Parts: sequence; structure tokens; C-alpha cells
Amino acid sequence: MNGLAVGLVGLSAAELNGLSFAGVGSAGEKITGLSVGGIGMAAGDVEGIAIGGVGLATGDIEGIAIGGVGLATGDIQGIALGGIGLASGDLEGLAIGGLGMASHDIDGIAIGGVGAAAHDINGIAIGGLGIGAQDVTGLMIGGLGVGAQDITGITIGGLGVGAQDITGITIGGLGVGGQDITGITVGGLGVGGQNMTGIAIGGLGVGGQDITGLAIGGYCKAKGHFTGLSVGVLNRARRLKGVQIGLINYCGNNPPPFRLLPIINIHLGEDHPERRHQD
Repeated sequence: MNGLAVGLVGLSAAELNGLSFAGVGSAGEKITGLSVGGIGMAAGDVEGIAIGGVGLATGDIEGIAIGGVGLATGDIQGIALGGIGLASGDLEGLAIGGLGMASHDIDGIAIGGVGAAAHDINGIAIGGLGIGAQDVTGLMIGGLGVGAQDITGITIGGLGVGAQDITGITIGGLGVGGQDITGITVGGLGVGGQNMTGIAIGGLGVGGQDITGLAIGGYCKAKGHFTGLSVGVLNRARRLKGVQIGLINYCGNNPPPFRLLPIINIHLGEDHPERRHQD
């Protein structure tokens, strides 16, 4: 069907090219142009603008797709809006789901009123409550939290951020936790990781196996090696190469009586061979 098509109740055609309006709904294997379904629309692929008053279900979309309540599609290149929710394959562009949105891979901007979920995210993702993904690169903001396998970029979680590997600037209202953390990390209560490199600030404390850089918190603890500057009420390192500043400072590789000192403790050299293998 080419040109202008109007159906008071419904409209169906193999292909709709041009302008099509249906009072209740429209269906087509492929839609090119502008197509509006009063209640809903079901189509194959869409090139142009497709609007379903209540819902919209299509194959791949190149253009703009709007579902008053919800939207379910294949891959999206362009803009997709779902009043309550949105589900798609791969997304390149802008996608907004009133309550939530889920896609396979996202390259662009994804916003979910409650949450956003995807396999990989590259770009900007905002979830009113949270964001969950496998690999994340870009800017992520989760009202309550952000969780992923790998995070690279700027990440903000109202309550917390958790991932296997974190690289960049990370802020968790209560805390941040990860296996390997690199960059600037701030946790309202604390920051914890296996290996940490960069600047870590935790309200109550900073803890890890090996820490390199600057650590600031009520209690700063390195179960293994600490290299850099540790500032806290209590600082503890099994092996220190740097400086501790705080009320109580413990450096496990200093000789007695210099292991436990007030105000400041320093160890800048290499360990003595006999102390290097001590627990």
C-alpha cells in the first residue's frame, strides 16, 4: 500500500509506504513512512515513524517508535519510547521506558524510570532504581545501585556500586565493592576490593588485599601490600612501602619497636630478607 491509507477500525497490508492511520490498530510486514495505530500496531521492520496508542510490536526499527504503554522490537536505530516499558534487541540511539527498559546491547542513551538492563552498555544509562549489565562503558547512574561484570567510566549508585572490575570514577552512596578497582573511588561508608589502584575514600574505611595510591577512611587496611599514602584514624598494612598518617599506624614489615606507632609510620625501603617471608 502506497500513499495515504486510513482505516476507521483497522488497517492491514503486506507493506505500508507513506502515511497510514488506523483507529484501532494496523499491521504490516514492513512499514516505511509514518504509521499510527490508535490502540496498537504490529509490524515487521519499520523505517520512519511508528506510533501505537497502547503498544507497538515490530521487527527492526530505523527511525522513531512510540508505544503508549509498551514497546517490543528487534534492533533499534533511532529513538524508542515506551510509556511503561521497552524491550528490544540491540539499541543504537535513545531509548526511554517509563518504568524500565531492557535491551541486548546498548550504544547510546538508555533511560528506565525504575531500571535499565542490558548485556553490554556503551554510552549513558540511567535507572531510577538501578542498572544491571555485563560490561558497561560510559556514564551510569542508578538511583539505588549499579551492578555489572566490568565497569569503565563514571558510575554513580545511590546506595552502592558493585562489579568484578571497575575503572574510572565510581561513587556509591553507601559503598563500592569490586575485585579490581582502578581510578577514583568514593564510598559513603566504605570501599572494598581485592586489588585497588588510585584514590579510594571510604567514610568508615577502605580495605583490600593490595592497595596502591591514596587511601582515606576511618580504618584503612591492606591485608597484603600497601604502596602510597594511607590516612585514617587506624591504618594497618601487612607490608608497607609508603606513609601512614593517623592516630594508630601499624606496619607489619617494620622492625620492632617501629611496627606500631602513633601519628605517623613510614617504610620506604625494601623488606629485610628475614621479614619478607614472615606472615
